[in-house]
Amino acid sequence: MDIKMYFCNMSFDVLKSLHIIFVVCWFAGLFYMVRLFIYHREAQLGEKAKRDILCEQFEVMEKKLWWIITTPSMVLTTIFGTWMIVLNYEYYLSQPWMHLKLGFVFLLIIYHFFTQKIMFNIQHEKLAWSSTKLRLWNELATLFLVAIVFLVVLKSMLNWVYGTLGFFAVGIGLMIAVRIYKRFRSNYLKQINGYKEYELDISNSNSLEGIFKTDKIDAVIHLAAHPGVRISNDMPNEYIDNNINNFTNIITLAMNYNSLFIYASSSSVYNKTYNELPFSDLDENFNPDSIYGLTKLCNEKIANIFFEKYKYPSIGLRFFSI
Repeated sequence: MDIKMYFCNMSFDVLKSLHIIFVVCWFAGLFYMVRLFIYHREAQLGEKAKRDILCEQFEVMEKKLWWIITTPSMVLTTIFGTWMIVLNYEYYLSQPWMHLKLGFVFLLIIYHFFTQKIMFNIQHEKLAWSSTKLRLWNELATLFLVAIVFLVVLKSMLNWVYGTLGFFAVGIGLMIAVRIYKRFRSNYLKQINGYKEYELDISNSNSLEGIFKTDKIDAVIHLAAHPGVRISNDMPNEYIDNNINNFTNIITLAMNYNSLFIYASSSSVYNKTYNELPFSDLDENFNPDSIYGLTKLCNEKIANIFFEKYKYPSIGLRFFSI
């Protein structure tokens, strides 16, 4: 009898552990899925060459996330949760908080399948939602998560309401604080003597030169570039135009107007096949395996030519991802 009871308790603990694991996986999938929708939707509104490549990539990511992680996690969460209730149905089915929790779970399953419908619509370019509306849809899953967790932990029909309201009150308070800080920072910068803001296309050399003519620019910190290592090989012209031609425009203006020039290079100039670890800034055996890395290496070579031919020094920083 003791052995049988121990086995039942052990089985329940294992089921509970598996249930929690797949709940975490389910919510992680839902949260990331809608984030992909937001990026996908914004990509659909971009330039055609860039849009086609990005949308194809997002579709692959969405399908893998949905069918390999999110949906299986939803199914397994439901199976193990139901199994737990069956093992102790007299207790669970007599608890009002469990009835409310099951109601939230039912709504979450509806949310899940509606999200699946959004995935089908966005992949067929039939979704009319804006990225802002998708962000709000993403927050609805957070509401389900917080409510269910408070219900299970507090086991109260009323306290979960206070806990959920308190959670979102803190979140709203943090968002308001961030907005106040951003406004304060913007106003603070505007109070600095000589501070100005310009919004322009750096490929327009005439507009850029107008700024150098109007204001005395002591230093230029050039961080603008088209990012993305993987997709750079599919759209080389855009990367060459943004990362090399625009770089040449800016370094030329900085030299002509005697401004210090600091620019961002990248660890992508290295290639793990040809460069030994750890990488060294003295290593000259570069062979980048992406268009992005090649454009950054070209930036360094251009800066070096400006020093050798025109005696114009500059500082390049090879940033690494951590």
